[in-house]
Amino acid sequence: MMVQWWRGVRARHVDFRSSSDPDGRQSEMSSVDLRRRQLLIALAAATMLLAQLRPAVSQLKSEIEEFDARIGESEGQLEDLARQLQSARDRRRELEGEESGILHRLEQSEEELELAGRLVRGLEGRERRLTREIEALRATIGETEDDLKGRRLLLARRLRGIYLHGNSHPLQVLLGAESFTDAFSRLRGLRLVAAQDRDLYLGVRQTRRTLDDRHQALERTVVEVSGIREQAEREEAAIARRQQARQDLLEEVRAEAEAQQRLERELEQAAVELEALVAELERKRQETVARLQAERAAAEAAARASLPAIGSFGETPGTLPWPVQGEIISSFGMKKHPKYGTSTRNNGVDIRAPLGTPVRCVADGLVAYADRFLGYGKLILVEHGDGVYTLYGHLDQIGVTVGEVLAKGDVVGTVGDTGSLEGPKLHFEVRQEGAPVDPLSWLQGG
Repeated sequence: MMVQWWRGVRARHVDFRSSSDPDGRQSEMSSVDLRRRQLLIALAAATMLLAQLRPAVSQLKSEIEEFDARIGESEGQLEDLARQLQSARDRRRELEGEESGILHRLEQSEEELELAGRLVRGLEGRERRLTREIEALRATIGETEDDLKGRRLLLARRLRGIYLHGNSHPLQVLLGAESFTDAFSRLRGLRLVAAQDRDLYLGVRQTRRTLDDRHQALERTVVEVSGIREQAEREEAAIARRQQARQDLLEEVRAEAEAQQRLERELEQAAVELEALVAELERKRQETVARLQAERAAAEAAARASLPAIGSFGETPGTLPWPVQGEIISSFGMKKHPKYGTSTRNNGVDIRAPLGTPVRCVADGLVAYADRFLGYGKLILVEHGDGVYTLYGHLDQIGVTVGEVLAKGDVVGTVGDTGSLEGPKLHFEVRQEGAPVDPLSWLQGG
């Protein structure tokens, strides 16, 4: 439309010049024509600059919305961790009032410490993400400022060019019109250029203001997250101190015969509960085999093909590999306390090994249980077929899941001290039809 308007103005101008004074006004017409040409070029340049700016503003808004979404997702994850930590802390307070809560407090302190560590790592990750986003916004602000400077320079050059080549003020451009229609057309063109220049400037300035506000908000968030992270680290340190205090308390309890007997009763009760768990697993297994034996004969054979039969497991005493290399600190059978004279039964063997040492499965099998168990810390039960199970207790990390098929020598976890009163060790048992048997009779060199 602007090109058609310009062509109409030029056509009327040529007709007027040819019919009036082709010689006397030639120089004046050339000057007016030059100014009109400059005005049209400036108008086109301003239109193109505004068109280039709009996608940039849209892209910035899209990036800000993406930042908001990512921050919201991270905040949701951190809030969930904080709720878990608070829940664990509340449960610990409840257990502190119970007389028989020594083992419960040990387990709960370990869970609190683990949750606090996860919370600290999550907050550190969020702080790193927000810092990267701030750097990206700073770069975007710099690009926007450079873009604004370039447009200001272009506008100044255009105005200076009009002055040098046309030696005219916008008022002079209007006064130099040859008719009312010509003056109205010039005024409309000048207003359009001025409006587009103003929109260009205001748009860039608004974009920079928006980015500055977002930048300040993100910096405040980083400061807030840093404070929360420091608080979480203090919480983690406090939990560690409480855990050390609990350990000191256990040392004091060992010196008291009554407390020692109460602790042993708790351990015995935990062993009874573990036996009940093994018996329940065995009962369910037998019920499942009996119920599905007819229609699942082929599938049962295929599923159990990788598990050794009880005959092969039992006919090779002294040939099974050790789950971990270390010193046996407690063997199978009844043990008498050297000071108090009380007796307790060890249903397996305890092997001392460094914290984090890999623990391996002694034979092919299927993971039947992999979770915490009171008195045994993190515990794994492996079924080897026909009612034979092996047990791995006090683990630091569990590396398998229930239902996972294992081969002899596969790593199931690492040596730890969860639920242990004697530091890092592995508690290893062999159960046959639910009854414990001496593991040393099955292990190499035992």
